[in-house]
Amino acid sequence: PYSPALMRAYISRCKKIDPFVPPTLVDHIVSHYVAMRRQQSQESGKKDSRTSFCTPRFLLSILRFSQAIARLRLADKVERNDVEEAIRLQYVSKADADKKDDDEKKSVDPAGAIFGLIQKYIKDRGQDKANFDDIQNHVSMRGYTQQQLEDCISAYEDIDLLQLNRNRTTIMLIDGQ
Repeated sequence: PYSPALMRAYISRCKKIDPFVPPTLVDHIVSHYVAMRRQQSQESGKKDSRTSFCTPRFLLSILRFSQAIARLRLADKVERNDVEEAIRLQYVSKADADKKDDDEKKSVDPAGAIFGLIQKYIKDRGQDKANFDDIQNHVSMRGYTQQQLEDCISAYEDIDLLQLNRNRTTIMLIDGQ
């Protein structure tokens, strides 16, 4: 455990930092926001549209979370990992709120839910495979851990529905799905 004096000094130092978002990350943040808005509009028939998740405030919160994460690292500049973690936190928060309203989601095991995410990600692109790093990012932004992804891959490789190449660069759906 850290001493209260050390924690106060660390927090004081963090408060003095005002990290900036470089222009290269602005495009990345905007593209995520646009993709989430598009996804939400496609799903709007399934849910009450008055409870919109992806609003301009959501975009602002991603920026502020990203800056806060950079501050915790005592950095003057927001990095891509800060943005990815901010987006992941937003998804986890939304999933947690949805879980409270949706008993069906509670019964889904993580491996099955992750396989569904992988399957949808790949099929939505009209492909039978995808870059593993993209899948890893997609799954982690939905609140799942690296270990849960690994468990899913192992389970679904065992029943020949999924295959990860030896270099761990490409994940492929096996025919018959």
